[in-house]
Amino acid sequence: MKLHARMARRADGRQRRERTNDLQRGKNGIYYYRFRFAGQMIHESTKSTSKTVAIQAERLRRRELEERINGIVKRTLPPIFEVAARKWMESRAHAVAKTPCPRHGGA
Repeated sequence: MKLHARMARRADGRQRRERTNDLQRGKNGIYYYRFRFAGQMIHESTKSTSKTVAIQAERLRRRELEERINGIVKRTLPPIFEVAARKWMESRAHAVAKTPCPRHGGA
């Protein structure tokens, strides 16, 4: 499958080619996407023979790169109370006495 290109005029009057379709189909029918991101050429397989899935895979990959470069982190659910309490107790084990203090009613 050949890439479609269109001509666009630059500000100085020269023409340049712009890609309108970044998908390529290999001999085995697997689609590959190719685009430039942050000055680096990204060329990866979608591992799919479906054009629709390939388009979605390219969009998802671009989105992942944009989130990573901008430091966007997805929020995760907080741990359940039992797990959080256990971790807290384990982290404080060095500061808590194993036996009660005799001055405060201990043995």
